[in-house]
Amino acid sequence: EELYSQLEEQFAFPMVVKAAGQGSSIGTRIVRNQGELPDAIQEAFKYDSELLIEKYIEGVEVTVPVIGNQQAEALPVIEITAVNEFYDYESKYTPGMCEHIIPARISEEQRQLVEKISLLTYLSMGCRGFARVDLIIDKAGQPYVLEVNTIPGMTEMSLVPDSARAAGYSFEDLVEKIVRLALEK
Repeated sequence: EELYSQLEEQFAFPMVVKAAGQGSSIGTRIVRNQGELPDAIQEAFKYDSELLIEKYIEGVEVTVPVIGNQQAEALPVIEITAVNEFYDYESKYTPGMCEHIIPARISEEQRQLVEKISLLTYLSMGCRGFARVDLIIDKAGQPYVLEVNTIPGMTEMSLVPDSARAAGYSFEDLVEKIVRLALEK
């Protein structure tokens, strides 16, 4: 009870509750009211002993794959739409549950801004090889970094290969480039 009261004092609803050490949105829920909070926290604790709780930002979800070491490049920005409430585990791994829109349906100015933010985030975190920066653009047009995926998926349904394909890379070319980058000192 005390924990719930403290959370309600520090965060307004809706909020996002996440298992800190998980990927693919495992243990993640959008909490819209006080009644949903206990179940969301219990669910997240099933997957990790540490939680992340953050403000829920409604908007357009985009992702920017970044490839390179010190000379990194942003691949085409992808807009993600999901059938479910958000881009959850089911959306990521079930055909037909999401759509990857390339190029993202954002303005040229927003595209340039999210690419710049993604590159700066990638480089400032010391990322190497490749990663994916997930952002949300709120209704006012302000982008927010949600997270950096340092081991993004490379399946048929994954975002990085889709973006690379839009940039002219075959899957084989992409993998070869990632391997070459890994061998750089």
